[in-house]
Amino acid sequence: MDTSEHQVQIRLQRAGHILGSAYIEIDLLEPSTLWEPAPRAKAANTIHRSQSELLQNISPLWEPAPRAKAANTIHRSQSELLQNISPLWEPAPRAKAANTIHRSQSELLQNIPPLWEPAPRANTAHKSTRIVFSGDLGASHTPLLPAPKPPHRADILVLESTYGDRNHDNRATRKQRLKSAIDRALINNGTILIPAFSIGRTQELLYEFEDMLDGELPVLLDSPLATKFTDAYRELKPFWDEEAHTRLQQGRKPLAFDSLLTVDSHDAHLKMVHHLANSGRPAIVIAGSGMCNAGRIVNYLKAMLGDERHDVLFVGYQAEGTPGQIIQQYGPQNGYVELDGERYDILAQVETIGGYSAHADQQGLVNFVKGMKHKPREIRLVHGDEGAKQALKDKIKAFYHQINSPVSIYSAT
Repeated sequence: MDTSEHQVQIRLQRAGHILGSAYIEIDLLEPSTLWEPAPRAKAANTIHRSQSELLQNISPLWEPAPRAKAANTIHRSQSELLQNISPLWEPAPRAKAANTIHRSQSELLQNIPPLWEPAPRANTAHKSTRIVFSGDLGASHTPLLPAPKPPHRADILVLESTYGDRNHDNRATRKQRLKSAIDRALINNGTILIPAFSIGRTQELLYEFEDMLDGELPVLLDSPLATKFTDAYRELKPFWDEEAHTRLQQGRKPLAFDSLLTVDSHDAHLKMVHHLANSGRPAIVIAGSGMCNAGRIVNYLKAMLGDERHDVLFVGYQAEGTPGQIIQQYGPQNGYVELDGERYDILAQVETIGGYSAHADQQGLVNFVKGMKHKPREIRLVHGDEGAKQALKDKIKAFYHQINSPVSIYSAT
């Protein structure tokens, strides 16, 4: 789209998530002027200085007729006299200018030159500025999501910094930790509660559970929204990577295995909470919201936090001050958390596994910058705690120092 000052081109590029992340490229072209006075029209060596001047030269279509002469003429009767009365108005003689006859005013008006017309586009490639907004880049090495690919060029980069101060567990490590939590639940006859957002990490967890459970433990997806997005992921199988397609060729169902159950209605949800809290039957529950500040996970936490048989397993970022962050920080010390204004002691096991996240880690963020052929001269860090922004800023500055290139890095508040 264009404005009076810029030509603007906007592109949306997929950045690691089939349904979630994308970065945005914006090109700002800055021509010296988008409009300029049109060249003056010339006709028969006459320069029309303005439209008003030209209009003044248009001859009238009608003008007073010559008065009839009655000298030496005697009108014998009124009827004869009336017949000889000349009209008061008759067509004016056609105006001639420089051997050109204007047949009508409309024809003449068509020949009026415009006062303004678009200026010729200058070659402004050297004047363009490309701004890239990273969005949530997504973690690499996930079987259901293509790895983030950096753009070819950015002059200004607005970069997320959620995990700017840490790196995720590698896939082998996080799978082993996930398996340990499952084994503990089987021994304790407890429930593993996983607060998770609906897009990305939920589907990746289901993919992992299909490979390691072998039907020995039910997986309850208690989130209508996550269920809908999981259905959408199934329809996007062509975008899965080679590993996932190998499972499909083996007749496996990574996102629709037999022990996967969905809980739809609110009534069914309340019954499931009561059943798992009192039956002693081991299970895995995935429910939103991911930071425990709303959604169905809250009812599970109220019912099970005070029972040491159960586990709360965090797989995503917990923002400062959210119930999830408080449970994550004080749970290992058997602290407490307030949910809906009531205090709940934390006796359940609390664990955090990195890597199942919609956000790239520190190395992934730095690699996003490194992968650009034409690297940004200005970087603005957003969407992260101050400590994460500062750590990421230091890492990126160290890289630019290595390649002996200048850069300005700012932390948005």
